[in-house]
Amino acid sequence: MKHLLCTLHGPVDDKRLVKNALLDACREAGAMVVGIQDHSFFPEGYSAVVLLGESHASIHTWPDLRGAALDFFCCSSDPNIEGFLSVWDRFGFVVQDQQVIERSIPGSPEED
Repeated sequence: MKHLLCTLHGPVDDKRLVKNALLDACREAGAMVVGIQDHSFFPEGYSAVVLLGESHASIHTWPDLRGAALDFFCCSSDPNIEGFLSVWDRFGFVVQDQQVIERSIPGSPEED
């Protein structure tokens, strides 16, 4: 299982763009999108969580800083992390501070 954490810089004030990029990134990673829940904050800010067949992805934006916190947790054997990240560039974002954490469930065969 892999858990990607990163920050983004770019047009986070465009909620539709952010949502479309998040959904496209999940699909590019080979994940199955099950649903999405999102919320716009007043006066600014946006959060979205995508439920995946393999786990989840989420984004939280700060338009005043032109930044966002992004995570992608996928329990498939080999998620396409590079594909997930490449989508953001196509939408005009710069990925910063990326970190991939290898995760496992205690007692799972991965730990042996």
